[in-house]
Amino acid sequence: MWLTKYGNRYDKDSFRTVFRNVAEEAGFDLENRDLSPYSIRHSTGNYAEAEGGLATAAKQLRHKSKQTTRKYSHS
Repeated sequence: MWLTKYGNRYDKDSFRTVFRNVAEEAGFDLENRDLSPYSIRHSTGNYAEAEGGLATAAKQLRHKSKQTTRKYSHS
C-alpha cells in the first residue's frame, strides 16, 4: 500500500498518475506505452520465467499456483 504525504491511501487512478509522472521525470518515453504498476509486474514475471523458469517466476511474484504464473509467460 502506498500513502500520500497526508497518510491517505492512493486510489488506483491517483497512484497510476503519480507513477507515470515519476517515469516521465526519469526520462521514460511514455508515448503509446502502457506503463503501470501492473505492466512492471507483468514484465518482471515474464523476465523471471524466461531466465529461471516457471518456479522462479512463481516465487518472485508470490503466486501459490504456477497456473497463475503461466499467464506471464511469453515463451
